[in-house]
Amino acid sequence: MKANPKPGLATLAVGAVASLIIAILLGLVCRGDHDIYTDSFKESFVASCVEQGAPKPFCRCGMEWLEDNVPISDFQAADPNGSQMAEWLEMAGEACETSLMR
Repeated sequence: MKANPKPGLATLAVGAVASLIIAILLGLVCRGDHDIYTDSFKESFVASCVEQGAPKPFCRCGMEWLEDNVPISDFQAADPNGSQMAEWLEMAGEACETSLMR
């Protein structure tokens, strides 16, 4: 049986949650008074996702989806291990699987 090379939602979720926890602990989520995801956070998110075995384009897509759909204030207020975070990651994964398959 051939292994499926395309990552599943679980791959994105595991990598992303690890990235989120690290980024939050290191204070990389926002920069000063700006309401943005910092470059450092985005790099950490993608790197952690890739380390979990997902292709880099998939991980970048997930980070872009978060930027486009989750305000930083909501993201910062969410529990990294909570149901809201899991829902966002699942939605990001589904959107990226769909867009990358085109």
